[in-house]
Parts: sequence; structure tokens; C-alpha cells
Amino acid sequence: MKNNHTLYSTYSNLNLLSLCRNELYGISILWIMLFHGNLCEVSYFQNLPIIKYIGRFIQYGNMGCEVFIILSGICLYFSFHNKPDILSFFKKRILRVFPPILLICGPYWGWMLIHQEISLSNFVTRLFTIRFWAVGDQQIWFISFILLCYFLYPYIYYCIFSGSEKEKSSTICLIIFAIILTFTIRQEYPVIYENVEIAITRFPAFILGCFLGKYVYEKKDFSTLCWFAWIVCFIFCFSILELDILHNIYRRYFYLVGGISIIFLFAGLLNWLPEFLKACFRFLGNHSLELYLIHIILIRLYKKNFPLHYAPGSASEYLLLLCIAICIAWGIQKLQHFTSWSFHKIRR
Repeated sequence: MKNNHTLYSTYSNLNLLSLCRNELYGISILWIMLFHGNLCEVSYFQNLPIIKYIGRFIQYGNMGCEVFIILSGICLYFSFHNKPDILSFFKKRILRVFPPILLICGPYWGWMLIHQEISLSNFVTRLFTIRFWAVGDQQIWFISFILLCYFLYPYIYYCIFSGSEKEKSSTICLIIFAIILTFTIRQEYPVIYENVEIAITRFPAFILGCFLGKYVYEKKDFSTLCWFAWIVCFIFCFSILELDILHNIYRRYFYLVGGISIIFLFAGLLNWLPEFLKACFRFLGNHSLELYLIHIILIRLYKKNFPLHYAPGSASEYLLLLCIAICIAWGIQKLQHFTSWSFHKIRR
């Protein structure tokens, strides 16, 4: 059990985000999956006073993407700073992303190809995660986006941390550039923008995560007044969202305010949760990529085969799908570890 000194040090140090990153990933993927099921429309989420607010919180689950993206930017700093080899960095990222795609999405898309529901070019562009950028297919848009972020990261890293000691100004300039570029695409190429806005409006979140990575890595301290600031940001963000005065691109950018405040607040609250709950979130975080892919495929299969049974707010059916997705994700990751272990054993 942590003593008071250790607890205080943890709460006032950015290393807190590194210590509980898997739990934060787990909370985020759960939030996103519940959001995809429209569970905020379930009657008991609407009628019971306290639980109603949980339902309202689930309604903004797409903000979990901001949490994921910021944390990814932070974690990439650890990986690249320790070994600044671009080819090795790309290889590691590719080997993390593509095996789950091949194991989870590959068979589903292959079945669609065999039954002539998609063309060969459609299958190939899906498999290489470029269909989103080509035609706006949003089935696994987040994977397409995060892979692009991985390939851009070394250049963002050198742009921000080039040794000029102007990390803050460089970060602000990059964020402004990303926003201006997005508005330019929105104005000049509206069709392209409509296809990819769900992703390109989230580049500022990734850039902010890249910037924070260095300070988390160096375990920088921060004032306890910052906790008050995060609480204010959290309340302000959800109050504005509830008023529904921001729409489209402005609402997307505003998610960054909620995302960063949620990261810090949830990181702080995790220390007060029972170990069982933290272990559950950690498990979900360790399987977040597989869970993301599997639950999307399961939802599509269920909607296709049982359209009369699936409806927004169908809590029992959707929660069953989530349980199945968790079991499959665990099995898929075990299979990946086994095949990787077998491959290395054969090489030796």
C-alpha cells in the first residue's frame, strides 16, 4: 500500500499518466464500445436520477478517441526517444497493428469477397487500411488514422524537440497549421473533407500528446492547482456539450478540452478504485486494439443477420456482444503471442 508521501508525489507528477496508461486505455475502449451501442437511450439510463448522468456521459463516448490519441502520442515518445531508429520504429508499429487486422478483419472481408459483396480492389484497400482515405469508408477509420500518425510521428518529434528549446511554440504552430489545413480542405474540397473529417479534426489531439510525451517521460512535477483546473475544464466541457451550441468541426475540436481533462481526472481517480476494477480496466487496455476491431465486426454481423433484434438502446443484446468481443480479443491476443513465440523459437 502506498504511503502518503508516495501518493502525494504520484498525484503531483506527470509520471502518473505513464503508470496508469493501460487502465486509461481500458476506460477509453469501454467508453467507446458503450457509445457505439447507444446505451444512453436505454430506459433506465433515462429515468433514474443518478444513473441518468452515466447515460449522458456514455453519449459522449466518441471523446474516448481523443483520450486514445493523446495517450498514443505520449507513449510514442517513450518508444522513439529510447530508440530513435525510424525503420525500427515503423516496423514495431506495423507488427502491432496488422496481425490483428489480418486475424480479425481479414476472414470477415474474405467472406464478403467470396460472396461477391465487395470487389478485389475493395478487399485489398481495406486490408491495407487505405480505403478510408480513398473513399471515406469509416469501418475501421481509427486504424487508418493512427497508422498515419505513426508514420508522421518521427517528423513531428524532430519538429517539436529539435533542440531549440521552443517545444511549446513549435507545438502551437503545428496545431495551428493542422487546423488551418483542415479548414482549407473543408472550404476547397468539401467532398474529401466529409469523407475524412472524423480523423483529420483529431490531429491537434495527437500533436498535443506528442508534446506531453517528453514531460511525462521526464516525470515533471505540476502544481496541485492543476487538479482544480482539470475539474473546471471537465465541468466546462460537458456543460457546453449539454447546451449543444457547438456543431460540426467546432464540436470536434472542443472534444480536445474534454479529452485532456478526462485523462488527468481519471488517472487521479484510479488510485481510489478497488484493485479488482483497476485490473479489469488494465485487461481491457491491454486488449484495446483487438477489442476495437472485434466489436465493430460483431456489430455489423449482428445488424446484418438479426436486423429486427438490434436497435439503439438494446442493452441486453449489445452487452452480450461486448462480452463475446472481450473473450475473442483475449483468445486472439493469446494466439498472436503463441505464433510469435513459435516463430522466434524456430529461428533460434
